[in-house]
Amino acid sequence: MEDMYDEVKVDIGTVPHGIACSPNGQVFVTMDVGGSIKIYDFSSMSLIYKLSSEDRVNQIHFSPDNLRFYDL
Repeated sequence: MEDMYDEVKVDIGTVPHGIACSPNGQVFVTMDVGGSIKIYDFSSMSLIYKLSSEDRVNQIHFSPDNLRFYDL
């Protein structure tokens, strides 16, 4: 809208392979093959939370009420 963009700094060695947006549009989640899940605030593009898993994360889906997300 303002011809501006923000860039999220990338952690070295982790490249996201998927993204999911919450139904209400407040947050989005990225996932990588190393098992990291990162939750970002959409309006500020700031990292809110980071989760780690021992397994690969293939797909993330949000619940319709925006309270949970699931690794499928």
